[in-house]
Amino acid sequence: DMLGRKGRDFGMLVGFGAGQLFRHDQQAIKTSSTSASQFNLDFTASGNGFQFFAQGSITNLHFDSVANTPNYSPFGAYATMGYWMGDKWFPYARFDYVSAGNKAGNWDDYVSPGVGVSYYPFSWSNRIRMTVEYNYLGSTLNNTIVTPDGQLGIVESKYGGQQSVRFQLQFGF
Repeated sequence: DMLGRKGRDFGMLVGFGAGQLFRHDQQAIKTSSTSASQFNLDFTASGNGFQFFAQGSITNLHFDSVANTPNYSPFGAYATMGYWMGDKWFPYARFDYVSAGNKAGNWDDYVSPGVGVSYYPFSWSNRIRMTVEYNYLGSTLNNTIVTPDGQLGIVESKYGGQQSVRFQLQFGF
């Protein structure tokens, strides 16, 4: 049980992942990468009231000369730290970071701190969770390599200082 509820023993998990993409569609490689490799590392530590999670990722994108885009390697990180208040409430802080790495051009880093609180209605299971979260983006999303699709709570805009509130209900089987 990596929830870290009070009275539970200390535990750690370390994970590593790697993937490789090969694209052969001649139409797609005119604008998209021909291949990409990605490496992920994550770490969780929890016990007796706290939980810390961090994940880092680096991607190497390779382009065909037809795409007229130089190869580049963006990277990012995500971390949360929280502490159980009783058996059901879990307030936490989070931090999202995405850098364009060595991508050509004038790119801003995507930096978004946030705070939230999760409620687990059952003290014996983590299968249901309700969360309210507030996030802040200090720079302009348009100048980052993060796709402005709204799922992060931040939409495409030429203005910085965006804020979002997210409500989430999660359940598992």
